[in-house]
Amino acid sequence: MSVPAQVTVAVVTGCSSGIGESLALAFAARGITVVATARRVESLAHLTKKHDNIIAMPLELGDLSNLEQFRDAVAEKTGGRVDILVNNAGTHYASTAMDLEIAEAEKLFAVNVFAVMRLCQLFLPLLRKSLRGRIVQIGSVTRDVPVAWQCVYNASKAALSQYTKTLRLVSVSSSLNVMAYRGLIVLLLGGAAVGDRGDRGRHRLCP
Repeated sequence: MSVPAQVTVAVVTGCSSGIGESLALAFAARGITVVATARRVESLAHLTKKHDNIIAMPLELGDLSNLEQFRDAVAEKTGGRVDILVNNAGTHYASTAMDLEIAEAEKLFAVNVFAVMRLCQLFLPLLRKSLRGRIVQIGSVTRDVPVAWQCVYNASKAALSQYTKTLRLVSVSSSLNVMAYRGLIVLLLGGAAVGDRGDRGRHRLCP
């Protein structure tokens, strides 16, 4: 697929349902070419049927070794162009703080934190080429509010929040825009999102 130079390209993880699905559809409706991912690519068929500018690709975030191959596959599809990276996909593990299993906690952190860090690393060279580069992290209110039976998930979202804030600090001298939104209150309003970015303003997800 050849993407015209004037068309914005967005990579959105976790698009089979929920926020990722809604973002993929909203972006595509605005003329943005969307690389939509899910563990099972067949779960994205309803998206590609609605929009010709949605590219469905499989992605297993629990295996960090395949992320570089994914980046290369995206670059091949888009001609080496990415303007927006939305790290939306995540996983959950229910346990009390006293009874958690470290192996399960490691699996969750691999998806919710380490895969996000690695994707940011891998896509930064492409995003920096864009005059409108954005990294969008979908977080959760649990980063601030401790919820029983979700201690590992809470911790992963707190870690993601601090990583994103630090990434924003080191990116301030470039054209790259880094933002985070609490997943429960993301609202698309004509291309804008009302969420949390360390302040209470409205910020545009789309260029």
